[in-house]
Amino acid sequence: MKRVLLLFTVLLAAQLVYGQCDYSVTHDNQSLGTQWGGNFGDSPGDIAFTESGIPLVLQEFTDGNNYTAFDRAEIDTAGVVFGNGNSILLDNIAMNYEVSSASSSANKVRFEFADYGGFENFKVNNGDLYIGELTSAPTNIAPGVTFDVVTYSYGNWVYGIVTLTGEVQSVHIGGQEFWLDELCVSECDYSVTHEPLTAGTKWGNNYGNTPGDVAFNESGIPVILAEFTDGNNYNAFVRAEVGNAMDNMGHLQALNLDNISVDFAVGDVGATINQVTFEFSDYGGFENFQVNDGDLYIGELASAPTNIAPGVTYTVTTTSIPGGIRGEVTLTGEVNNIRLGGQEFWVDELCALEEASTAESQDVTVENGYNFVSSYIIPDNPDMTEVLSNILNENLQFVRDEDGNMLQKIGGEWVNGIGEWNTEEGYLIKIDGMSGSATITLEGQAMDKSTPLLMETGYNFASYLPQQPMDAEIAFESVINGIFVFARDEEGNMLHKVGGEWVNNIGDAVPGEFYLIKMSENGELIYP
Repeated sequence: MKRVLLLFTVLLAAQLVYGQCDYSVTHDNQSLGTQWGGNFGDSPGDIAFTESGIPLVLQEFTDGNNYTAFDRAEIDTAGVVFGNGNSILLDNIAMNYEVSSASSSANKVRFEFADYGGFENFKVNNGDLYIGELTSAPTNIAPGVTFDVVTYSYGNWVYGIVTLTGEVQSVHIGGQEFWLDELCVSECDYSVTHEPLTAGTKWGNNYGNTPGDVAFNESGIPVILAEFTDGNNYNAFVRAEVGNAMDNMGHLQALNLDNISVDFAVGDVGATINQVTFEFSDYGGFENFQVNDGDLYIGELASAPTNIAPGVTYTVTTTSIPGGIRGEVTLTGEVNNIRLGGQEFWVDELCALEEASTAESQDVTVENGYNFVSSYIIPDNPDMTEVLSNILNENLQFVRDEDGNMLQKIGGEWVNGIGEWNTEEGYLIKIDGMSGSATITLEGQAMDKSTPLLMETGYNFASYLPQQPMDAEIAFESVINGIFVFARDEEGNMLHKVGGEWVNNIGDAVPGEFYLIKMSENGELIYP
């Protein structure tokens, strides 16, 4: 979709409002005047620089026939109504922005550009290379990715904002007198874009609906119809309609709320949502806004309270547009439901993010013979038969803990005499007849490496809790005293005293292995 704005409209909105950028390339961390290209010792495929985890890879520029060039990319200043701080000038050269290096789930990429002449090269992912004016690139720029551009002109200059929606892995862009800036990459775990819906679809009192009806469901989020109110005597249930996104808000299609409200039941996705963003435009009247079971706010959405609900904060950025305002809302905290209502109000591009998982994993390799195995992971399911399920076969002879309890086969059945995996100790695992090696994968939470481990008089299967190798003498320094006799690894190497001096034949203690520690009295092992 191509859309044209008058210059004065853009000047009113000189600062483009994006929403959340999970990764961004602003070019501001590069020195002004830095240049790359054929005359500066570079070759196609070289990385010019990396920002926010996104490498910028130099490429040739082409007309698709006999002309190819690799002239100059240069860090330049951004213009008054384009970009911010530094930008990058592409002079008969192209760049690949390798988005997938930073994000495996990018579903929206935006950038600003200024074009003073010539033509452009443009390619997304493995789609076809487009050669021509960027403003005329096809809407379906790559399989599963749509292209949208808003442009405005001033003299011989064309300025624009490009939005790519869909799974974006890389963006290839080249030009002749072309500047680019403020590339913004966004990720959504769940989204409501309204694009699967048919334009012109309506819900409300005159369309056979009642409050509580589910209008539609997108990305697992039900959108439920509700009444609009002024908090006094006025209640309405007039019309919600899918229409084309307005020139300054959203992408392709948006939802117009005309004296009606809707609930975005984001909690129904079955995951904990801890951030939601959405775009809106408001051309008059007032709004209804409620998050979870918080109070219903009635007034201008742009003035809603920061503490919109218990445990949820609200922030908004707004820009004036002809006849109204355009804005981006961010809700931070656990969000289960959002009620939005308006009179001349549009909403689009709702993006819900799951609470980041703190789960970790560790792979431990075992081979034929006796293996000293430990892990720094507290497994989600600690049952020994689950933790060791990958090696429960005819090659496993037994698993033994430091107390002599065993997991072994008796009468053709596995008998678990150990019970559950204890991260604070190690396990002796014997394997015979296996070709190569096998891997035990533990998934769960990492135990704090400074957790005190009780070392009792006698022999201890001491788990190694640090996630990095460490000199054994340093690792066991908390117990190397008069009550420590020795430490031994699975190869038989020892840390012990010889002639009054500690001798370390183990070298580095490593994750995945336990160490046989003999104590003359009880003590406490704490890794540094």
